[in-house]
Amino acid sequence: MSCPDAATLSAFVDEETDRRETRTVERHADGCPLCRRKLASMRAAKSALRALPVPPLPADLAAELASLGGGVERAGVLQVLREALFSRRTLAACALAACVVLMLWVRQAGLLVARLDVPADLLMAAHNQYALTMPLAPSEQILSEMPVRLAGGSQEERDVY
Repeated sequence: MSCPDAATLSAFVDEETDRRETRTVERHADGCPLCRRKLASMRAAKSALRALPVPPLPADLAAELASLGGGVERAGVLQVLREALFSRRTLAACALAACVVLMLWVRQAGLLVARLDVPADLLMAAHNQYALTMPLAPSEQILSEMPVRLAGGSQEERDVY
């Protein structure tokens, strides 16, 4: 059995694994001295970090947080961060970024094709010229005669530009 990766071992030490992963890591560590040493080292580092004193919050940061959320003591750091993340500026910036990404994706996917508007009379003139120079199949004759019939004229009165 291969050794679990460092992320799995770290999650095990932090008690963030589910029961299946916990049993797997425990069984593996029972038979693997290398993983036992890694787990012992991670536990020692975790306890050493917990033993360190918590540094005081700098006065300027505390003042900034207090102005954002009405005080760190009252609102809590998570509340202040939540308010900062969901502010109008942040949401507007995210919406703008989403629009830019969407436009780039649409352009990359080729969904935007340049549209060319051709006037109907120019299109009909091109078709009539085609009808005069190329032999037409019966279905094409119907299409080439239809505008003339709708206009009330005869086949001889076709106007070619």
